[in-house]
Amino acid sequence: MRAHGPATQTLYAQLFEATAAYDVDLVGGFAQGLAVERAVRKRTYLYWQMRDVAGHLRQVYLGPALDDGAQALRQSLEEYKKRRRPILVDLQRLSAAYLASGGAAHLGSHFPIVDALARAGLFRAGAVLVGSHAFVSIGAALGVSWSGDTVATADVDICRDAFVTIACESLQAIDVPGVLKQVDPTFFLVPELDLKTPSSSMMSRARGVRLDLLTTAKTPRDVRPRVVAPFGLAAQPLRYMDYLVRDEVSRGLFIGAHSILVNIPHAGRFALQKLAVSMRRAAGPSSIKSEKDRRQAAALILALADRQPGALVLAADAARAHHDRGLARDVWTAAKKISPEARRHFATLVGEQP
Repeated sequence: MRAHGPATQTLYAQLFEATAAYDVDLVGGFAQGLAVERAVRKRTYLYWQMRDVAGHLRQVYLGPALDDGAQALRQSLEEYKKRRRPILVDLQRLSAAYLASGGAAHLGSHFPIVDALARAGLFRAGAVLVGSHAFVSIGAALGVSWSGDTVATADVDICRDAFVTIACESLQAIDVPGVLKQVDPTFFLVPELDLKTPSSSMMSRARGVRLDLLTTAKTPRDVRPRVVAPFGLAAQPLRYMDYLVRDEVSRGLFIGAHSILVNIPHAGRFALQKLAVSMRRAAGPSSIKSEKDRRQAAALILALADRQPGALVLAADAARAHHDRGLARDVWTAAKKISPEARRHFATLVGEQP
């Protein structure tokens, strides 16, 4: 773990503020379009033409070409489009300054994928970034960068709670496979072992990047992929995921060529959930992925003990009160396997197993 200096932390705060302020403009598809005229039965009509992130051509009707209202709409959209370029340039400049000062960067090859999903509205539809990319985003928010062995990944993991708010359900469908194929045509659906089960993953042959869509499990035995939203892809239920993404979710940054606003889990819950998950990996608690889970948990425990000790206390209280009693048991069992320093801080802050 490497702590960021005051200048880097100030740049992060500026970058976050700018990204949050510009989020609507960056996601808006209208900024990509242009005005076109179409003649229909000797009359001319005005449309705003654009391609969505899945590559589909769309035309939005503005009105008769000579209508003052249609012309006003056209002018407004063209001005909106002009505003977007300086916004991106500003975010690119701030991101470059932040990274040059020693800030935490995400993998460059994964950035276009998360960027496209964000523009498609996936995070506005309640999805949460989890896995190693969330670990990097949480570190950036805390003002630290992690060592390479804790952040290396070929996966982009995104979770959508099965019980996410009804308001999100009213949003339009998001064609996740279409979005990914627009970024990289070599993306394909990864088949499940049971061919009757819908796929919850896509992988790029060219980039070697895999996207896994996850969701919350209803019971400890709930393991069958299922559709949880109109995303064009099923989601894999995982035990303890509701503890991570149902409450205390916050906004964070995914930083590459510029910055993207994403949803990330609570830092304390992320650390404890990583401990619990390390005991439930299919290959066993001694597997490579389980060891990586515990390294991430230990690194985050050390950072939180120094910067936000209350976050660990709150996360431990929530783990004790969780409806799945296995969560607390797995957290405290896995805590015995982390580094001595992290184990000492864990014991001091959260106490003994209930």
